[in-house]
Amino acid sequence: MEHTPLHRLIQRFARSGLQIPPATMGQWIKSGIDLLLLLYQLYEKLIFGASYLQMDETTFIKLLYQIEENAKNLQLSADQRLELRLKESKPIFDALGEWLQTNYNLVTPASPIGKAIAYALHRWENMKVFLTDGRIEIDNNLVENAIRPAAIGRKNYLFAGSHESAQRTAMIYTFFSACKQYQIDPEIWLNDVLNRIQDCKISELGLLLPQFWKPKEKEIE
Repeated sequence: MEHTPLHRLIQRFARSGLQIPPATMGQWIKSGIDLLLLLYQLYEKLIFGASYLQMDETTFIKLLYQIEENAKNLQLSADQRLELRLKESKPIFDALGEWLQTNYNLVTPASPIGKAIAYALHRWENMKVFLTDGRIEIDNNLVENAIRPAAIGRKNYLFAGSHESAQRTAMIYTFFSACKQYQIDPEIWLNDVLNRIQDCKISELGLLLPQFWKPKEKEIE
């Protein structure tokens, strides 16, 4: 959660007189995260089975944003927002597409503007999706805000060490970001899940995901 790579944790412990070999620290992480692999795979299926996902991919433009702002101010429903988009956004979007196609043939492909136009045209069909469903946001600001802390961690880590380590890091970020989204203390969640997951039935595994998780009730003596 604080985006601290292992080598910095090792240095921090060393200053307190506790020497932990890097291999030992790495093995601890591996042992803990490997227990969560099935839970992660279940979460992955749940995420990619959703009807609507946001990804960190591209932006849109000023006139279209003004229409989105109007829809927001009017508190339009998804269907009403789609109707507004088809009426006001689609003509702008189509005109932009025609402009890009026309001007692409007038510029040098290797020039900055040529590369920019090619970039947009290559993604044009995917960009049209917001004109088919009013639930879909025009941009990815929600996910941008969610992954901004991860960008700090990416700079701190620089190198993961191996593909396996990178995968484990992704798993940790996935689970802890979900904990943050559902206002759960990740340390409490992780401690509870690690203690319960080995005895958990496959059919009940989903109950350990952050969005469904509930702390285990203390047994009455």
